[in-house]
Amino acid sequence: MEFLYSTKIEPSAYDTEGLCGDIELRLHNLSCLEDRGSIRAQEDWNKYVSPVTEYRGSLGPVYSVTSVILPECLPDRIELVAYINEIGFLHDDVIDHVEQERVRDSSLSVIKLLFKGMKSMVENIEMVQILLESIQTAEVAPNDTQSGKRKIQSQIAREMLTIDRECAKISLDAWANFLQLDSSRPLDKKFPTVEEYLSFRVDNGGKMFIFATVTFSMSLKIKEYEMDKCWELTQSAYFVLVLQNDLFSWEKELEEAEHYSLSRIMNILWILTREHNTDFQEAQDICRELIKKYVAEYVQIVEDVKDDESLSVDLRKYIESLQYYISGNLVWGMTCPRYHKEVSFNQRQLEWMRNGLPDRDTSLVSSGPSSFGTTGTTNDSVRIQSRLLSDRAAAVVQGNSSFWEE
Repeated sequence: MEFLYSTKIEPSAYDTEGLCGDIELRLHNLSCLEDRGSIRAQEDWNKYVSPVTEYRGSLGPVYSVTSVILPECLPDRIELVAYINEIGFLHDDVIDHVEQERVRDSSLSVIKLLFKGMKSMVENIEMVQILLESIQTAEVAPNDTQSGKRKIQSQIAREMLTIDRECAKISLDAWANFLQLDSSRPLDKKFPTVEEYLSFRVDNGGKMFIFATVTFSMSLKIKEYEMDKCWELTQSAYFVLVLQNDLFSWEKELEEAEHYSLSRIMNILWILTREHNTDFQEAQDICRELIKKYVAEYVQIVEDVKDDESLSVDLRKYIESLQYYISGNLVWGMTCPRYHKEVSFNQRQLEWMRNGLPDRDTSLVSSGPSSFGTTGTTNDSVRIQSRLLSDRAAAVVQGNSSFWEE
């Protein structure tokens, strides 16, 4: 795959704890546009849905999620893709809280409990309707009567269709499937094996969201007849991403579980400790070893298919791009404010959050060399910041001993 929009970050600049093999980390040259997209999403959420202050979603002081998981995102799409990712985090947190309230409040009447249980499903169904309408009509008309979230969802679909109608329709369809699966997933499902848990997480939406985001960001058009082969070849990559998320989101999920007095968490560490009688440290070790195992499998798959002309060029690009999704997701997860309370945003991000976004041209000019992926000074700066963040993050991923002693 030719690299046109990203820069390789030197391995000495960050620590992966051996969890992504030799996959290199790449940073998009226009990461300042990710800041714009994410903060614009927060502003729209504030305006149309509910207040959020310095929300801890996709941004990081050095590595923000879109710039490292999609380093070859086309420049005309990175701001929009970042916007979509940030809305995704905001939406997930809202849906998660609805589900947590449902599970926590066992004193509710049957009717109230049913209402709370259906609310998250209704949220997803409304979004599905917008996505399906946009696919069928190839346009989304503004509607002053729409709710706040529907306005945002309609705007996303309009912007995608304006940029790339063909690719947008494929991605919107994949997102619709993702939301339908997410709405129907049982919250109390038991998993006899780790493999069943991973397959459940991947099949119930995870791979569809990733597929939609990656293909739109790079304008990849994978034909329907190749989809079964696509899922088969990329399964181990999705397993890695689920395990990474579970490992680094654990502290956040644990805190929310304690706040809502939940009896269960949908996380591999919970499954191993509570359903398979594994102690917490061993559960972490198992998770890390599984990540290494599936990374090795996927790296071999990438190598095997890169010259396989029986596969389309776009499918091969998709397969290769997921390895950078793996390394980017790992480094972001280890250093991001979302999962590590002691980590803050950088100065530019805080200024834009507090004072509003400058116009687009000004933000590009004022972003400085580091936002454009230059070598030398950029890597020195990233190296120093990354080491500081990695040291802080390492202390966080040790679990909460008091919780396990209950």
